[in-house]
Amino acid sequence: MKKEHIYGKTLRFLIFLNLVLTLSACQHREIKPTPSKHKPSTAAFFNQVRPLLVKENSFQKVVGWLNNNTVIYIADENNHTNLYRYNLVNGKRHIIFTSKTPIKTAVISPDKKRLLIHSASLTNLAEIKVINLKGKILISRKVPSYDLNFNWNPDNPDVILTTVFFEDWSYQVHILNIKNQTFKEYGIEDPFVKWFQTDTVLIQDWKKNKVHLFAPLRSYSLSDTDKAITLFPEIYQFDTFASYLMTITIPEKHQDRAEYHFYNQNVKKLYSFEVPLLSQHDNWLVPNYDFIRNQFLTFVPSKSGFVDEFSGKYQLIKYDIQKKDQKMITGELNNQPLSLSPDGKMSLYGNQFTQLINLSNGKIKSIVEYKKKDPE
Repeated sequence: MKKEHIYGKTLRFLIFLNLVLTLSACQHREIKPTPSKHKPSTAAFFNQVRPLLVKENSFQKVVGWLNNNTVIYIADENNHTNLYRYNLVNGKRHIIFTSKTPIKTAVISPDKKRLLIHSASLTNLAEIKVINLKGKILISRKVPSYDLNFNWNPDNPDVILTTVFFEDWSYQVHILNIKNQTFKEYGIEDPFVKWFQTDTVLIQDWKKNKVHLFAPLRSYSLSDTDKAITLFPEIYQFDTFASYLMTITIPEKHQDRAEYHFYNQNVKKLYSFEVPLLSQHDNWLVPNYDFIRNQFLTFVPSKSGFVDEFSGKYQLIKYDIQKKDQKMITGELNNQPLSLSPDGKMSLYGNQFTQLINLSNGKIKSIVEYKKKDPE
């Protein structure tokens, strides 16, 4: 098999894995909940939630949380795609933005004040817009591309790392600067670059045309991409959440276990834990997860083995990085995407985020209901 084919296969897998797992990661920031004199309890809020009523053939997905009561969702209507905000308690919805071009995805900024919209009507041409919550376009760029990946700076909401993928899976990394109205190529040799501090980014230094599962984690300054600092010589995967860094390693003598490690911005270890690991083909499965403030929520298989042979459900476990403890929320769920509310008390769940999990007791309810078709 040609090396280029092997590398392309590996890169396509990494692209898929990263896009699935990091869409919300680029949104993370330490959000302080707005004080309320009459704040309902978690149970009361959960019981008060009113499901969103939509046409099944028009609804796309819930994007994520705007605040503890409100979510953003995408739906098609009259040959347009609308971006809505919906209050889960009072049932009110408002159109934020209408696009003539189909919206592929949207990303909520870390400060919850802006939305990035990725739309495309052609296979190899996309449009990026950033809007405020009133629907005003702050910047717009048309980008020749096959797919896009975004990582919003948690400290500076004017700056977004954007990876442009082409049909042959080659790529370019750009920095979209809303304030300066620029979209400049950034010379970095990894498509899944992530912010770690205001002007520092992290990448895994994968060698091209080689099949390998581990790579060094390196830190680069925006002002000097020629000089790198190696943080770890060999890891399986990493992610960043505001002021935290997470790495995943696989012990050489125990490759049926995964070790999760959490560090602060000085790369001082704060917490770590070990979980069973599932193998898939020539790599390992990292279950879906999310992080807010100091809470890490993820799925954990009940035992090690192969993905194709695993017939059990996953445990949903919440880890507290500061308290160094854990809590099992429930043990009977499938491995699907998660999105924590800003206060960390609820989580959206499912491939379209149509379900809500109460993290205090593990109860689940649907937040989307479909209208019955009108009689012909």
